[in-house]
Amino acid sequence: MLNPRQQNLSDSSKGLPILPQGMKTKTPTWENIKYFFRNVYRVVITEGTQVLETLLKGMLPLHYKVLELIGVPPSTYDNLINEWWRFQEC
Repeated sequence: MLNPRQQNLSDSSKGLPILPQGMKTKTPTWENIKYFFRNVYRVVITEGTQVLETLLKGMLPLHYKVLELIGVPPSTYDNLINEWWRFQEC
């Protein structure tokens, strides 16, 4: 039996192109999802100890779709801050 998140992913039409070379899958593994997010990163521009700007690079519309399907609030990546791993549901 699939859990709700797995069911969301398997219900997504013909699969998601998140595998290497853009291949599609209806049943991605955690390793597949980590691979898909490999080029998403946060840039922090500082001057001394002052943060001048924070940028999120590499997020595409498909990244937000995957986040939605696995139950992670898409705003999580929009609102990254220091110690982002401690996010609370937005």
